Amino acid sequence: MKKIMILALIAAFMVSMLFIGTSCKKEAAAEEAVEAPAVEEPVAEEEAGEPIHLGIIGPQTGWATVFGEHVVQGVKMALDEVGNVVAGRPIELFIEDTQAEVEVMMTKLDSLKERDNCKVIIGPSLGHEGDALPTWAKKNLDTLILVGYSAPQDMTMRDHTPNIIRAGWTADQVIFRFGEFCAKDLDYEKVIIVGQDYAYPWGQTAGFKRGFLENGGEEVKAIWHPV
Repeated sequence: MKKIMILALIAAFMVSMLFIGTSCKKEAAAEEAVEAPAVEEPVAEEEAGEPIHLGIIGPQTGWATVFGEHVVQGVKMALDEVGNVVAGRPIELFIEDTQAEVEVMMTKLDSLKERDNCKVIIGPSLGHEGDALPTWAKKNLDTLILVGYSAPQDMTMRDHTPNIIRAGWTADQVIFRFGEFCAKDLDYEKVIIVGQDYAYPWGQTAGFKRGFLENGGEEVKAIWHPV
């Protein structure tokens, strides 16, 4: 009887160990399944989107060529840094020469928009071009214009339009503090300015006059010479 009881206990113990072992194996397998890194499926390369047409407008010939060339070089340098692709879309450049003439600029703006389908235009570069730009921009509000090198203040202040963005400076701005300095620090009362009879020096003179006269100066005389 005792022998039967002992055999029964041994059998029960072995069965219980079998269940425990099986349970441990299941838990271990479950943990391995959780901890095992998921196998990533290969992702197909995203197809390039439609190209973005970017226009640049400014003098590429004539006396003011250097100003237009600087803008083109700057744009190309920026695009090179991003591989000429933005948001998966390649950039196509369309460059137009204004020949430093407002009438030519207006025609070239139309060409960039209508013929080349440019939604963004960078330019112009010259002061008198900038003075005329709002006239075109107000009739083409669906075209975004980033000012290139042109610096008349009116373009983004008194004659502003929401699709013209200035990331640089104005002619008035860069010399305003010099007018203040001449009046307050140098104690000048009267100043003569000599400059080109052209849009950018006009703005510089306006900025200097404001800084000078608002800070105690009495008179600013401007003498203009041909460009």
